[in-house]
Amino acid sequence: MISTPSPVAVTDAAAVALLTTAVDQAARVMTVFNDGPSTAYLGGADVTAADGLPLAVGAYLDDQDLAPGSAWYARCATGQTASLRILVSTRSGG
Repeated sequence: MISTPSPVAVTDAAAVALLTTAVDQAARVMTVFNDGPSTAYLGGADVTAADGLPLAVGAYLDDQDLAPGSAWYARCATGQTASLRILVSTRSGG
């Protein structure tokens, strides 16, 4: 199964953007692509631009083993925004 939700708008607001969460027991694969116009910072629910994993414009991140109950969040640096495109699929096999 493949899910392609609408792009996620990421800002520097007080609330971080939830990218995806794995709520079922199936192994999940997630790809996040930064459509710009600014770098987004990925991490846990408390991610900041100072400690997040930077995802530059045009770059992507693959999580090949999104465990049940885990989640990715994003935010931008002060005054910046980004649009992230997310593809989530269930991995077949082991």
